[in-house]
Amino acid sequence: MKIMVFSDYEKVAKVNDRIILGGKGILDGLSYKAKSNTHKVVRVSENHISLTAYRSKTIVCVQDGYRDQDVAILSAKEFAELPIY
Repeated sequence: MKIMVFSDYEKVAKVNDRIILGGKGILDGLSYKAKSNTHKVVRVSENHISLTAYRSKTIVCVQDGYRDQDVAILSAKEFAELPIY
């Protein structure tokens, strides 16, 4: 698992990456390790990255105010080993 700031991740993002968003505020999203906390990158453009949550069909874009949160990039093996909650 590789952890970086979302604004830096945007430069190296690839479609089909599995990521966990760190979030902002009092909860640390990176401490929760389950497939339900992961997102899949479905579209990458110059201005934004589009994501879907695990088992979701809804596509969301990360807004500008949330680009300073941490992101954990998961390999395919790490994703397969996560429990389903």
